[in-house]
Amino acid sequence: MQAARATQNEDGLWSITCFVVRVGHRRQGVAAQLLRAAVDFARRHGARIVEAYPVDPSVRLTGSSGLFQGPLSMYLHAGFIEVARPSASRSVVRLALTPSHESRG
Repeated sequence: MQAARATQNEDGLWSITCFVVRVGHRRQGVAAQLLRAAVDFARRHGARIVEAYPVDPSVRLTGSSGLFQGPLSMYLHAGFIEVARPSASRSVVRLALTPSHESRG
């Protein structure tokens, strides 16, 4: 299996690499909530772009334990766009952020 590779480092680029959701709480939207919180945290701390490396289960079926990077559909639903496809079942997605006007404290 070929691993997804991050794109070239850029100023303000943050990466989401995985989510850990306890058995018994999976498939209940916890990862989507974690994704929203991670994006919000990155935005409030100056990130310009958030990048992630999800699995596309429509290409390669996997159990919930194989989805620790999150499914592609979750990121697309959150507004990320696919920018690369290093393998059939792996994607690189990005979300451009607008600056937060909240104080950083």
